[in-house]
Amino acid sequence: MIEASSRTLVERIGTDVAGVMCDEPMTLLVVDHDGRSLEAFDRTGRVWKADRISAGGFRRLRFTGHALVGEARHWWRAEWVRFAVNVATGEVRFGR
Repeated sequence: MIEASSRTLVERIGTDVAGVMCDEPMTLLVVDHDGRSLEAFDRTGRVWKADRISAGGFRRLRFTGHALVGEARHWWRAEWVRFAVNVATGEVRFGR
């Protein structure tokens, strides 16, 4: 990540970026790392980096209040499971 005005390197986020999304006020950037984990940045840098959430893919990602919710591929069952990430802390919860 590059700081636009000074063009200096702020953070290295790797080469496994599968996608990015922002919250509505454009204050939080969430990076999808290879469909397996998520990482969030704000204007000051990294806010959190979640451990592995998915076995390979996310779907139906959306911001709801203080969470990023969606579905992730389960590790050994061929199905999608619901999860939520607290956008302030990066804490991940599975289930409803």
